[in-house]
Amino acid sequence: MSDNAHLTRPSRQLEDTNLTPDMVAAPLPVLYELALRRRMSRSEFEQLSLSKWPPIFVCGLLMLPGTLSSLLDKNNNADVLWWMTPAILPGHHRYVIRESNLPAILPADGKRDFVDGMIIFGQGVRDLAAIEEHEGAKCRKEWVIAVVMLEDGSLEDFMTWAFVWSGEKSELFGREEKTWSMGGFLAGAL
Repeated sequence: MSDNAHLTRPSRQLEDTNLTPDMVAAPLPVLYELALRRRMSRSEFEQLSLSKWPPIFVCGLLMLPGTLSSLLDKNNNADVLWWMTPAILPGHHRYVIRESNLPAILPADGKRDFVDGMIIFGQGVRDLAAIEEHEGAKCRKEWVIAVVMLEDGSLEDFMTWAFVWSGEKSELFGREEKTWSMGGFLAGAL
């Protein structure tokens, strides 16, 4: 484990008393903040896109480099940063699973709907199996089109796997009932 994996950025004090749980500011792990800022060069993106292992879109706790590193038995949390880049998944919506307060994604009706998350590149068979097991039996792996922004500011659409909810919709909070955010989850506010 990296010596600085426990460091967090202090959160700003929010003075608004009408906050909902998804608006709560929690300290975010430093490596997560670095992952959110990471933009790949075009050549790096093209090289990773040609890997024999498909990229994976994640939108929950696996966006945290420390969590991903632990799941995949990696020695250094910072190493996984080089496999990650922020992405959006158009045409989908993030719901909250009632039982766990973790996110689940489903296709959305609205053309403006999207889910923000991370793309993880270059994982081998063992790591893909660990991620699939982590995502759970109530999700199915589907090919979707995600969008990433490269360091030159251009947007790239590409095919990736995503784990889409296949359980009963009644097991999810409705869109108006609860929303999921990393900050809210880490603050224990969901």
